[in-house]
Amino acid sequence: MTAQASGNSDVVPANHVFHAVAFVENLSLKDLASAYPEARRTPHELAFRMPSGGDVYIYPFGAIVFRDAAPAERDAELARLGRARPGLTSATVIEDFTVREDPGGRATVSAGALTIEGLDQQRALAIVEDLTRMADSVPGDAT
Repeated sequence: MTAQASGNSDVVPANHVFHAVAFVENLSLKDLASAYPEARRTPHELAFRMPSGGDVYIYPFGAIVFRDAAPAERDAELARLGRARPGLTSATVIEDFTVREDPGGRATVSAGALTIEGLDQQRALAIVEDLTRMADSVPGDAT
């Protein structure tokens, strides 16, 4: 199937929701790796795809970002993180961000959503990184 121009009424834009949660504590990716055997670990993140197709990214500075994960799935993963990292406090920052894919459309920001022509892995990772920077730099955060 090929993407059609935005003006075609047969094209339905796809929405992607990114949800970032930040904690005061740092997270040791090495220590967490055993609790996430399905995750790909780099020095900068643990990343894995959920069975539902959503993505999870865990960062050492105390942030976890979900892409296209239902609230119940996010809650389950946050509980899993809490079990893997005893003493983890409540989230200090929670950010939601919507990205709308509109093949053939213009890049715009409107009503709190970013609209782009397409969301590939590279663009998704850039959005995840921006969200984690925002969550990690909130005034009053103790990190």
